[in-house]
Amino acid sequence: MAEAVGFDDVWELWRAGAVHMQNLAAQYGESATALHRTALSQDQAFEGAATELPAAFANLRNTLQDQILVVSRENLTKSGNALAGIATAFAERDGMNGRLIEKIDGLDDAGTNPDDRPPAYVPEAPSSDDPHPEHQPNPAGGY
Repeated sequence: MAEAVGFDDVWELWRAGAVHMQNLAAQYGESATALHRTALSQDQAFEGAATELPAAFANLRNTLQDQILVVSRENLTKSGNALAGIATAFAERDGMNGRLIEKIDGLDDAGTNPDDRPPAYVPEAPSSDDPHPEHQPNPAGGY
């Protein structure tokens, strides 16, 4: 016989998706951005190096950025949203919705552990062919 799912189970499922997976996604987004910036100084870093080394590093950087960091960030964000959505749907179906919403809203109360809150945002993870932030127009339209 299966055990009944309780509120604590629903809460932990929501936290896994909305907090933990989103925090991991944010770290992958930040790592992709930091790695993306290394392309700006690549020519200086490899000045006088063998001709194969800069291309090999660029290939490695682009592969890591595009196939691991960007993809992982996207998968963690989507999976986390799905888990939080499942928990919310279950809470609604089983009459726990009000209690879940109260607990989520309570995360902003004074004295609440900041590590229990969802991240304020999950940064985008640029792909290797995106322009560098230093070369993008600012919001006012200038450079």
